[in-house]
Amino acid sequence: MQMISIKRVGDRSWMIEFSGVQNPALFMTGALAETAARRLARDARQCRSLLTICLRDGSLGARFIAAP
Repeated sequence: MQMISIKRVGDRSWMIEFSGVQNPALFMTGALAETAARRLARDARQCRSLLTICLRDGSLGARFIAAP
């Protein structure tokens, strides 16, 4: 299962981390990061993806499983 997570970095940036990739993707807004993460999960056709979204305070906001 591919793991994708969205986390806040600093005061103004959001980061997407996903398994198998060393460099995370950075975004200026949480909405942009969430859109990109959902696209990654949808396009991962080889395996299921677990998408975890953290809120600004670091708590769990949502968790989705995307099937291939």
